[in-house]
Amino acid sequence: MHTAHATLALSGVHQARNLTVWLTAGTCSATRNMIGYTKGILIECSRPTSTQAFHTLVRLSQQHNIKLRTVCENLAATEALPDQ
Repeated sequence: MHTAHATLALSGVHQARNLTVWLTAGTCSATRNMIGYTKGILIECSRPTSTQAFHTLVRLSQQHNIKLRTVCENLAATEALPDQ
């Protein structure tokens, strides 16, 4: 009986771990897409290189103490940068 419970518990742990990895991978992919989209907005507006646009986003994130993903989401929604 104990073996059956242990097997069932381990199965649940593996399923939870797989779900966490899947969700994290999806989140990373979505964040990467959002950063790329936002870099495109900056490039369209002021013509920096892709690297310069990324560094601008990172700088804004650090200056305002906001996650990079949040800076990108706000820029995509408002098409306005936070006060520099």
